[in-house]
Amino acid sequence: AIVAVSQQTKADIIESYNTAEDKIHVIYPTWNKEYEHECGHALKEEFLEKCRLPRDFMLFVGSISKRKNFIHTLKAFLLPENIDKNLVVITQGGDEYKKAQSFIYENGLENRIYFLKNILWYELPIIYHLSQGLIYVSLYEGFGLPILEALVCGKPVISSKISSMPEVGGDACIFVDPTNVEELGAAINFIYYNITLAEEIKFKTVQQIQKFNPEISSKQLHDLYKSLI
Repeated sequence: AIVAVSQQTKADIIESYNTAEDKIHVIYPTWNKEYEHECGHALKEEFLEKCRLPRDFMLFVGSISKRKNFIHTLKAFLLPENIDKNLVVITQGGDEYKKAQSFIYENGLENRIYFLKNILWYELPIIYHLSQGLIYVSLYEGFGLPILEALVCGKPVISSKISSMPEVGGDACIFVDPTNVEELGAAINFIYYNITLAEEIKFKTVQQIQKFNPEISSKQLHDLYKSLI
């Protein structure tokens, strides 16, 4: 048996390896327990001061790579509607890190792009809660765990309308063409100024994240192992 983390990954396995479909079982990843804890005002203030972050920012979580489409994300912050907005980047680097650094300095973005490395596992949910929302416009994903993490924190997500990302986000995300900078820029601006969006996201998120409930994933995996014994 083969476990795939999404229907997209299942389709990719079949296409790449000509694997029999009935051997592949889709069992979704889930969130960690720390995402279920409340994030109070005092904790947020302490973290803002510790990391010297602005009070308003969009969030990017992932490697600085071509597949993650990071430089495309930076271009959206050069658009007129977004010149007053900030981006916090949680990363351990990547194959386009130096290229991204050059782009930032060449375009005068160094005072609006904040890189955070070596963030502890229990600190990441705090950053999600502090953010205005997540930008995750990859060109391909097998699943896209940051999308789920942001939704569990009740935050808006801008993601790509391709690959596995619509499967993860459902109708709780804003989906854009990952190659269209103007479309991404408009979505960022929309998140900042749509005062009803927060309540809409919370309502849709409650339903969407149930597909990835830890109890469901655990039972599916347990049942699969049991069937093989």
